[in-house]
Amino acid sequence: MVVNDLICTMSIDIISLMLRSEVGSNHSL
Repeated sequence: MVVNDLICTMSIDIISLMLRSEVGSNHSL
């Protein structure tokens, strides 16, 4: 289903952003 693909891609983007923010904060500290 196209809807499932969109949800999967959106979830992956959100997770990647969260991981990047966490890594950035860790490096800044």
